[in-house]
Parts: sequence; C-alpha cells; structure tokens
Amino acid sequence: MLNLDAIRESDIATALGMDDLDDACAYLQGIAGITDGGIAGQVFSETTFDWETADRVAREHVVRVWLRVERAYAEGNP
Repeated sequence: MLNLDAIRESDIATALGMDDLDDACAYLQGIAGITDGGIAGQVFSETTFDWETADRVAREHVVRVWLRVERAYAEGNP
C-alpha cells in the first residue's frame, strides 16, 4: 500500500548520499510502498542533470519534485 508519509527526512538524506539513482529511488520506493517506477522514470528523465555528478542540493530538489508528483498522482491530481 502506498504511504508516502512513511518517508522520513533521514530516509531522503540516505537516498541523497547514494551514488546510483536507481538505488536511491528503489530505497525510497520500498519505504513508501511504490510498486511502479513510472512516475520516477518520467520525472528523472525530464531533468537535465546527472545524478552521479549532481551536488546534494540538486539531488534533493529533484527527489522532492518526484515525491510531490507521486503524491499528486496518488491523490488523483496529476
């Protein structure tokens, strides 16, 4: 069951420290019960930065955008 509220700030911090975008997404998806990576794929494919070289601020920005989009879809407001 989807529960985006299960993701804590410390979980986001852990994900931001991961070298691999797929690992970071999978980590957060596991916590929130997200079973489809389609929204993450869409959000991250629209960005112009490279996760591996992006600084923590840029990573955090795009992760928070992704989670807001996930919430909007879950609430039926894409």
